[in-house]
Amino acid sequence: MSEYIFFALRIIMAVCLYAFLLWALYSIWHYLKITTNTGLAPRIPGLILTPLDTDSPPRKFTTPEVIIGRDPQSELTIPAETISAHHARFSFHHNQWWLEDLRSTNGTLLNGEKVEVPTIVVSDDDVSFGTITFQVMVET
Repeated sequence: MSEYIFFALRIIMAVCLYAFLLWALYSIWHYLKITTNTGLAPRIPGLILTPLDTDSPPRKFTTPEVIIGRDPQSELTIPAETISAHHARFSFHHNQWWLEDLRSTNGTLLNGEKVEVPTIVVSDDDVSFGTITFQVMVET
Protein backbone atom coordinates (compact mmCIF):
# COMPACT_ATOMS: atom_id res chain seq x y z
CA MET A 1 0.00 0.00 0.00
CA SER A 2 2.80 2.45 0.87
CA GLU A 3 4.35 1.96 -2.59
CA TYR A 4 1.15 3.35 -4.15
CA ILE A 5 1.29 6.39 -1.87
CA PHE A 6 4.95 7.08 -2.72
CA PHE A 7 4.19 6.70 -6.45
CA ALA A 8 1.27 9.14 -6.17
CA LEU A 9 3.46 11.61 -4.24
CA ARG A 10 6.17 11.37 -6.95
CA ILE A 11 3.56 12.07 -9.63
CA ILE A 12 2.21 15.05 -7.67
CA MET A 13 5.74 16.43 -7.12
CA ALA A 14 6.59 16.05 -10.82
CA VAL A 15 3.37 17.85 -11.82
CA CYS A 16 4.09 20.64 -9.32
CA LEU A 17 7.67 21.01 -10.61
CA TYR A 18 6.54 21.24 -14.25
CA ALA A 19 3.77 23.68 -13.30
CA PHE A 20 6.33 25.88 -11.52
CA LEU A 21 8.69 25.81 -14.52
CA LEU A 22 5.87 26.70 -16.92
CA TRP A 23 4.78 29.55 -14.65
CA ALA A 24 8.37 30.89 -14.46
CA LEU A 25 8.86 30.73 -18.22
CA TYR A 26 5.50 32.44 -18.83
CA SER A 27 6.42 35.21 -16.36
CA ILE A 28 9.75 35.82 -18.09
CA TRP A 29 8.11 35.84 -21.53
CA HIS A 30 5.41 38.25 -20.35
CA TYR A 31 8.00 40.61 -18.79
CA LEU A 32 10.10 40.62 -21.97
CA LYS A 33 7.04 41.27 -24.10
CA ILE A 34 6.06 44.29 -22.00
CA THR A 35 9.56 45.81 -21.91
CA THR A 36 10.19 45.43 -25.63
CA ASN A 37 6.87 47.04 -26.51
CA THR A 38 7.16 50.02 -24.18
CA GLY A 39 10.58 50.55 -22.65
CA LEU A 40 12.96 50.02 -25.52
CA ALA A 41 11.32 52.20 -28.16
CA PRO A 42 13.86 54.86 -29.15
CA ARG A 43 12.85 58.35 -28.12
CA ILE A 44 14.06 61.00 -30.50
CA PRO A 45 14.71 64.34 -28.82
CA GLY A 46 13.46 67.31 -30.78
CA LEU A 47 15.92 69.21 -32.97
CA ILE A 48 15.22 72.95 -33.02
CA LEU A 49 16.90 75.08 -35.68
CA THR A 50 16.71 78.84 -35.14
CA PRO A 51 17.87 81.06 -38.03
CA LEU A 52 20.32 83.70 -36.86
CA ASP A 53 20.34 85.84 -40.01
CA THR A 54 16.58 86.39 -40.40
CA ASP A 55 13.51 86.89 -38.25
CA SER A 56 12.07 83.53 -39.29
CA PRO A 57 10.65 81.45 -36.45
CA PRO A 58 12.53 78.41 -35.13
CA ARG A 59 11.72 75.04 -36.72
CA LYS A 60 11.34 71.89 -34.63
CA PHE A 61 11.95 68.40 -36.03
CA THR A 62 11.17 65.06 -34.36
CA THR A 63 11.83 62.70 -37.26
CA PRO A 64 15.05 60.63 -37.25
CA GLU A 65 16.31 62.35 -40.42
CA VAL A 66 16.14 65.97 -41.59
CA ILE A 67 17.34 66.96 -45.07
CA ILE A 68 18.30 70.61 -45.55
CA GLY A 69 18.35 72.02 -49.07
CA ARG A 70 16.86 74.17 -51.78
CA ASP A 71 14.70 71.30 -53.07
CA PRO A 72 11.01 71.75 -52.08
CA GLN A 73 10.95 68.07 -51.00
CA SER A 74 13.48 68.80 -48.23
CA GLU A 75 12.29 68.86 -44.63
CA LEU A 76 13.87 72.30 -44.27
CA THR A 77 13.72 74.20 -47.56
CA ILE A 78 16.02 77.21 -47.83
CA PRO A 79 15.45 79.12 -51.10
CA ALA A 80 18.90 80.71 -51.32
CA GLU A 81 21.44 80.62 -54.14
CA THR A 82 24.22 79.43 -51.83
CA ILE A 83 22.26 76.33 -50.82
CA SER A 84 22.49 73.09 -52.82
CA ALA A 85 19.35 71.10 -53.67
CA HIS A 86 20.33 68.53 -51.02
CA HIS A 87 22.82 70.42 -48.91
CA ALA A 88 23.08 68.62 -45.55
CA ARG A 89 21.43 66.02 -43.35
CA PHE A 90 20.75 65.79 -39.65
CA SER A 91 20.21 62.21 -38.50
CA PHE A 92 19.52 60.73 -35.10
CA HIS A 93 21.31 57.49 -34.27
CA HIS A 94 23.41 56.12 -31.39
CA ASN A 95 21.40 58.48 -29.13
CA GLN A 96 22.97 61.55 -30.77
CA TRP A 97 22.07 64.04 -33.49
CA TRP A 98 24.63 63.91 -36.31
CA LEU A 99 25.30 66.46 -39.06
CA GLU A 100 26.53 65.37 -42.48
CA ASP A 101 27.34 67.46 -45.52
CA LEU A 102 25.83 65.96 -48.70
CA ARG A 103 28.62 67.10 -51.03
CA SER A 104 27.23 70.61 -51.22
CA THR A 105 28.86 73.23 -53.40
CA ASN A 106 29.37 75.87 -50.70
CA GLY A 107 29.92 73.49 -47.79
CA THR A 108 28.52 73.12 -44.30
CA LEU A 109 30.19 74.66 -41.27
CA LEU A 110 29.76 73.59 -37.65
CA ASN A 111 30.93 76.30 -35.25
CA GLY A 112 33.06 77.77 -38.04
CA GLU A 113 34.73 74.49 -39.05
CA LYS A 114 33.98 72.67 -42.28
CA VAL A 115 32.04 69.43 -41.87
CA GLU A 116 33.78 66.70 -43.87
CA VAL A 117 32.61 63.61 -41.97
CA PRO A 118 29.40 63.01 -40.01
CA THR A 119 29.74 64.99 -36.79
CA ILE A 120 27.78 65.07 -33.53
CA VAL A 121 25.86 68.28 -32.86
CA VAL A 122 24.77 69.50 -29.44
CA SER A 123 22.75 72.43 -28.11
CA ASP A 124 24.10 75.92 -28.81
CA ASP A 125 26.12 74.80 -31.85
CA ASP A 126 26.03 77.14 -34.85
CA VAL A 127 25.56 75.50 -38.24
CA SER A 128 26.08 77.37 -41.51
CA PHE A 129 24.71 76.16 -44.83
CA GLY A 130 26.29 78.38 -47.47
CA THR A 131 25.66 81.87 -46.07
CA ILE A 132 22.68 80.94 -43.88
CA THR A 133 23.40 80.24 -40.18
CA PHE A 134 21.24 78.40 -37.65
CA GLN A 135 21.59 77.83 -33.95
CA VAL A 136 20.94 74.23 -32.90
CA MET A 137 18.98 73.28 -29.80
CA VAL A 138 18.47 69.64 -28.79
CA GLU A 139 15.55 68.95 -26.48
CA THR A 140 16.21 66.76 -23.46
